[in-house]
Amino acid sequence: MTEEDKEARTGVMYAITAFTAWGFLPIYWKLLHFLPALDILGHRMIWSLCFVLILLRVQKRWDEFKETLRNGKVMLILLLSATVIAINWFTYIWAVNDNRIVETSLGYYINPLVNVMIGVLFLKERLNRLEILASIIAASGVGYFLYQFGELPWVSLVLAFSFGIYGLLRKLAPVKPLVGLSIETALLCPLAVAVL
Repeated sequence: MTEEDKEARTGVMYAITAFTAWGFLPIYWKLLHFLPALDILGHRMIWSLCFVLILLRVQKRWDEFKETLRNGKVMLILLLSATVIAINWFTYIWAVNDNRIVETSLGYYINPLVNVMIGVLFLKERLNRLEILASIIAASGVGYFLYQFGELPWVSLVLAFSFGIYGLLRKLAPVKPLVGLSIETALLCPLAVAVL
């Protein structure tokens, strides 16, 4: 087995683990339904910051963190991405606790199509014939579901586009995921403390 095969297999396992965890996340948010969504979001931001700061310490990446803090352009992009992900997180938590789980799921089905659109429009990526066909099939499925839904699923659209824009902003910021998330949560933390 080549090194690339090992990396691909590891990536697939990480993806399965992440999507499984995300699949159970609505159950967790539902258990907290008695709390306002803004309070849940505030706790998510604060405890996320605590967790990622511990990871930075364990991985000895403080220098990388501090260096990124000195880069004004990257900090501006991370401020924008933090704002967009906060909108995404809040919408998701609120929607689950308002019994709009189908709409939240639909948002994450629409998101890959948004990502493809963003890639083509903003990153000048080109799709081959198979990718175009796959996109048409996926869009048809989502379109049919939207037709059956019977109304504009604004929750789905907010989730899909906010996560797509977040992905674009993070692609534009030359910073590794853990450091980026650490800075994003640090930027959001004062607001979270104020809310709580």
